[in-house]
Amino acid sequence: MPHPSKHPPVTAVPPLPEPLLRYRSQVEAELRSAITGSHLHDPQDPELYRILRYHLGWVDEQNEPTDVPGGKAFRPGLCILSCEAAGGTPDVAIPAAAAVELAHNFSLIHDDIQDQDQERRHRATVWTLWGKAEALNAGNALRVVADRTLMRLAERGVPADRLLQASNLLAQRSLQMIQGQYLDISFEDRLNVSAREYKEMIAYKTGALISCAMELGALAGPAPGTLPSLMGEAGWYLGYLFQIRDDILGIWGNESTTGKSQGSDIRRKKKTYPIIYALQNATGATRATLHGIFRKESLSDDDVNRAMDVLEELDARKRAETLASKMSEQALHTLRKVPMHPSIAADFGGIIDFLLLRES
Repeated sequence: MPHPSKHPPVTAVPPLPEPLLRYRSQVEAELRSAITGSHLHDPQDPELYRILRYHLGWVDEQNEPTDVPGGKAFRPGLCILSCEAAGGTPDVAIPAAAAVELAHNFSLIHDDIQDQDQERRHRATVWTLWGKAEALNAGNALRVVADRTLMRLAERGVPADRLLQASNLLAQRSLQMIQGQYLDISFEDRLNVSAREYKEMIAYKTGALISCAMELGALAGPAPGTLPSLMGEAGWYLGYLFQIRDDILGIWGNESTTGKSQGSDIRRKKKTYPIIYALQNATGATRATLHGIFRKESLSDDDVNRAMDVLEELDARKRAETLASKMSEQALHTLRKVPMHPSIAADFGGIIDFLLLRES
């Protein structure tokens, strides 16, 4: 399996890995079927489902068909690849891949409300168009549709006992994801968040659903054995890697690719890894400056720029990149315990390389 370098240059940013594109159309078809099938017995087209189609990028706010690029389909891709690693065929895992993507999108709608984000994927967020109450309803609906979609594994020949295991897993990891979001919000008003607390938060907020995707995929394979737990373990490390890279982009990312201005996480006083590192390691006048900034009710452009100067002085970005690299190595170490075809191992390696370097 390819082994990523510890500090790859930004100029080496790879394109979206082929494994994430390979089954995208099948997952998309399953998503559309899941949303449409949710109201087959209703003669009308409820506004609720129009909101869901809008969020998923299929229609505009007037319900006219549109072609808005979706997300990276990272979780569905990992789910299907994990099924292949467990000896299964991709089509078996499609319902699980779609279910995880629906659960992820449930969290995005709610996160946008909680973070007051007005844009996602360069379009207005659901709550800014339909209000917070209806956005909450839409998010809740996606989470329920995720459960219904997961049940389609039975149609692909997955035994009842594994289907029950899969259902329990998705429920458990969804709850952990919600707990992680709770912790993330609670950290915003604290200056003493430890690295341990941060790691617990991102394990839940980001790692839980990524681990779930990989474990579900392995469960859909013909003879999972210990493979689901191994794939799930690798997923936790990929969750750390994904979130730490997000933390880097939330401060130093290019607005044209991330859709957010540089320093946006500082302005929102998010306790991401570079900020936690700086708060813990700043001393003297630098510490006083940083604490003074983060104690303010709201931050000006000057506050954000001064905070970024402190992060640069403390080499916080390099520290975050080093930690991300470590997580990638641990994910690779875990995946090497899984007997899989070399081409599948190479696919996992390519995804990990991409996660280390992605710019959006």
